[in-house]
Amino acid sequence: MCRMMVQVGGTPDKGVLDEFRALAANGNVLPGNTCGHGDGWGFAALRSATLTLFTKSEKDGATDPAFSSAAALVETSGADIVIGHLRKASVGDLTPANAHPFTHGRFVFCHNGGIKESERIPIYGLAPTGETDSERFFLNIVGRIESGEVRTLREACEAATRYVHENHKYSSISFIITDGEETLAWRDYRDTLQPGEEKPNNWDVWPEYYTLYQSAKARAVCSQPLTQLAADWQLMPLRQIISLA
Repeated sequence: MCRMMVQVGGTPDKGVLDEFRALAANGNVLPGNTCGHGDGWGFAALRSATLTLFTKSEKDGATDPAFSSAAALVETSGADIVIGHLRKASVGDLTPANAHPFTHGRFVFCHNGGIKESERIPIYGLAPTGETDSERFFLNIVGRIESGEVRTLREACEAATRYVHENHKYSSISFIITDGEETLAWRDYRDTLQPGEEKPNNWDVWPEYYTLYQSAKARAVCSQPLTQLAADWQLMPLRQIISLA
């Protein structure tokens, strides 16, 4: 359960980054959960398909002085792709390795949600740096490309999400991923129950929590609308890949 953002073709300014940071303290949570998303934070910035800034921490982004320093670097980076993430931990300890985003080669990824029995997710011989379901899901996507099973990032994302649908219970597998050339976003929360299955906790409010909004004007996606960045936010449809190019 996390908050995340991406902007393509521009660099978020201080007002946007401050608004995003505020979600660490007051971002939407499911009923009964503690307020905010203070279990880690991270940024990745790319320029001309090259990762030029990558930093993350297990500390609370709302109070960690290192967040301010990282945000200042993001603002002046001249990047053409910026990904940010605020973690609310569900799987894995509070460590830098378990904070998002994750990187592997040219790929950068972050996720919101939870996947049950994630240790069963095939990772094609790749080595995770941490313990999260999110990273294993990411490596499943990357592994499909590096093994030659699929040709494109979109095909890998489609195959990986289809695998989760068919083999795992999950709350959400909403994610943002880029290879430096193409940036994709996917919104997906589980909205059907298996025969005889009881409703998970807070099932009825999942549609209002597992959100991703798109701004065509800003070429951005975020978990909650960032009003300092754009005014044209639209809730993304379920299970439809959005390309920010």
